[in-house]
Amino acid sequence: MTLDAVRTTIRTAPWMASAFGVCHVADKPMHSQPQVKAPAQGSALSPTKPQAQGDEPCAATEIDNVLAEMVDPFNRFYRYPAARLLLPLALKTPLKPNHVTAIHACIGIIAGLLIARGRTTDFVIAFVLAEVRMILDCFDGELARAKKLFSPNGRTIDEIGDMVGYVSMQLGALFFIRARWPSEHAIAFFFGCLIVPGWMAMTYDYYKRTFVSAMRGTDDDPASVLVARVINKRREGASAVARFAIIFEWIQTFVITPFEIPSLIARIREGLAGDASDVRKKLDDRRAPVQRGLRRRIYTPRFRRVLRMLSAVTGDNAVTFFNLGLLTGALALVEKLVIGVGMFTFVLTAAVCSRYVRDASNQETA
Repeated sequence: MTLDAVRTTIRTAPWMASAFGVCHVADKPMHSQPQVKAPAQGSALSPTKPQAQGDEPCAATEIDNVLAEMVDPFNRFYRYPAARLLLPLALKTPLKPNHVTAIHACIGIIAGLLIARGRTTDFVIAFVLAEVRMILDCFDGELARAKKLFSPNGRTIDEIGDMVGYVSMQLGALFFIRARWPSEHAIAFFFGCLIVPGWMAMTYDYYKRTFVSAMRGTDDDPASVLVARVINKRREGASAVARFAIIFEWIQTFVITPFEIPSLIARIREGLAGDASDVRKKLDDRRAPVQRGLRRRIYTPRFRRVLRMLSAVTGDNAVTFFNLGLLTGALALVEKLVIGVGMFTFVLTAAVCSRYVRDASNQETA
């Protein structure tokens, strides 16, 4: 089976959404088409619209409405509108999305240094820089869509930029807490405030891509992308960025839907050993029922509740809470709240979304 055949198989097979686990990786599936971070234009889902039949992919406006329902309030009403104001000027320049990603990562590093120093004015400036960083994080996706510069590697680079900026600010908080409150478990706060928001972002990204892929009838959901990456890596190697993406996506799957791992391994083996027609048929048989089941439920009240839960679990909510905490200086308390509330939100949302996707699949195949 040639590499071209594998690519064709994975691109063309309609696909089953697995019930999951960020940005670009979360938030932006290709240097950012609608994903962890793609607020959609349009109104929220209307309960008066007719329910989708499920046999055909959804219209673009329907997908936009779903995406709008999933965007958290700060991004929807403040950061994305601010990012769009920058577009007309940026389109006249050679600026690329990866340039913007590098800039907002550097801004996060500067904010982290100010937090570590810990003066009152430093916290205020760090808060401003942190918000600028998040606006630019929205902006790189908007710019990618406007300039049609989508790529899986772009999404991974965006994730790396997010990680560098946020980790830098958390390192600054670690140094500040250890200096100000020696009795507090600053290192535990540091790792907790990396892991919990990361889990939140992975949950949001996984299910956002799962739902959007089902509505489009495409194979760019998390499981299909992971299978494609691994097969390509086995057959022709992979770049450093692609290897990072594979590691991230395996972690995402292990955290969110560990019960999907045996199925993923089986699909990878089929892709490496079988011919293109066999692989495509098996992928179709697994994916199509789930996609149809999800499409049939687009305008149900339960689906809207699931989308609103996803808007609460986005990692940006945890980051926003941390940013606002900079204005108080009570970083130890803020870190505790981020960990506690974030863990509860992550566990609840992951359980609800997993059950929802399974119900859609079981109903369709019954």
